[in-house]
Amino acid sequence: MTLRKLILTLSVLLVLVPSLSLSVAIYQKAYQMTEFSVYQKIERMTQQIEEHIIHQVELLSTRITQFSQQDILVSAISDLHYSRLASDALAEFAMNSSLVESLYLIDSDGFVIESYSGNIPALEESEIVQRFLTKNSDENRPVQHFGSTILIIHSCLIARVKRMVLP
Repeated sequence: MTLRKLILTLSVLLVLVPSLSLSVAIYQKAYQMTEFSVYQKIERMTQQIEEHIIHQVELLSTRITQFSQQDILVSAISDLHYSRLASDALAEFAMNSSLVESLYLIDSDGFVIESYSGNIPALEESEIVQRFLTKNSDENRPVQHFGSTILIIHSCLIARVKRMVLP
C-alpha cells in the first residue's frame, strides 16, 4: 500500500508541479501584457491631450494675430481717443475666447495702453516686457512659457492663457 501511495504522490507531483509552473508563467505573461497595454493607453492619452492643448493655443495665437491688426487697436496705441474702443474690443475678444485670462495692449516702449483683467504694474515691471522689447528672434516666438504661465505675444498684444481644463 505504501508503494502505491508513493507512486501516486510522485505521479501527482510530476503532473502538478509543471502545470503550476506553467500557470504561473502564463499569469505573469498576461499581467505583463495588461500592464504594457495600460502604459500604451496612458501614453496615447497624454499625446492626445498635448496635441489638443497645442492646437488650442495655436488657434488662439492665430486669432490674436488677426485681432492685433484691427484698426482700433493700432489707432489706440498712438491716439488716446481710441482707448475706450480698444478697451471694449479687448473685453469682447476675451469674452469670446475661453482660454484668455487677460489681454494687454502695449506700445513700442513697453507701456500698457489698455488691458483686460490684468495687472498692469506687474506686467510693466516684469521681464516679459523686456523680452518683448528686445528683438531677439529666438525669444520673440508667438507662444512663450514663463513657469506655468503661457503667453501669446503678437505685435501690440500680450495675452495670458488660462490654465488648461482638459476635456
